[in-house]
Amino acid sequence: MKGTNKWVKINEQFHGTTTGVLMGYRFNSSWRGGSGDEKETITSVSFDDVGDSAFTLPDAIEALLAKKGS
Repeated sequence: MKGTNKWVKINEQFHGTTTGVLMGYRFNSSWRGGSGDEKETITSVSFDDVGDSAFTLPDAIEALLAKKGS
């Protein structure tokens, strides 16, 4: 896919043909002082190795939600 980012610069994304997973992207960084044409490749993706505790809300947020619900 080829699109334009919020700075009106071209950004190309490459997705797997069978999975649709983002496999890499290409962009030009010279506009922000970079070296020019850049590319990034994604070598692995995981989605089910995060423990439930990672989604536990902090006590302060739980308190706000409880207050909102009452």
